[in-house]
Amino acid sequence: MKGLILKDLLQLKSYKKTLVIFLLLALVLVFFGNSQNPPIFITVFLTFWFGMLGIVPFSYDEQANAERYIQSMPVTKKEIVLARYVFVFGVIIIGALLGTTLSLVSSFATAKELIDIKEIFIVISASIFGVSFLEAIEVPCFYKFGIEKGRLTFIIVILMAVFAVIASATAIENLNITEEQIESVMLKLVNILPIILILLTFIVLWISYKISYKVYSKKEV
Repeated sequence: MKGLILKDLLQLKSYKKTLVIFLLLALVLVFFGNSQNPPIFITVFLTFWFGMLGIVPFSYDEQANAERYIQSMPVTKKEIVLARYVFVFGVIIIGALLGTTLSLVSSFATAKELIDIKEIFIVISASIFGVSFLEAIEVPCFYKFGIEKGRLTFIIVILMAVFAVIASATAIENLNITEEQIESVMLKLVNILPIILILLTFIVLWISYKISYKVYSKKEV
């Protein structure tokens, strides 16, 4: 399984220049941008960008028709799928750690905005959950339909999710809940929000993994 993860990492070598460009862009937006681009923005930016790198190996494997070679290796289909999820979650964590480090460095360097520790944990956990949720939908789509059809299916699912969120928000507004009540609930949740988000991250990724394995276990090459 380690070999499969290493293979996926090596496939990202061609993105080194792109990574440097994105890092420079993030720093420029913070150092020379306005107050709407605080240092903590780098954490969100890099977490999501690294998270999107998680789908790169799918394209390489499909183009190279690598499935025949991978399945001929002494690994089970469960290990093949698990390795891909470990890789996806790994690059998300790398993005979050790198983004947080640069956020702290730029915060002290520019003295633009001191980052609150509580805010850091909330932003990190929210960013990790956000991109993990997207990947949790995207990966099973790729296993089921391939890259092109998988992307289309992913977009459709996301649009459906957006409409569901809008409908839920509209329904909540109709309940006549006051801003004071919302603020009261948020204040109670703020201390445990990172824990809730991390737990949700593992839950959605685990469910996604089970779906992907069920799809892949029936797949013949």
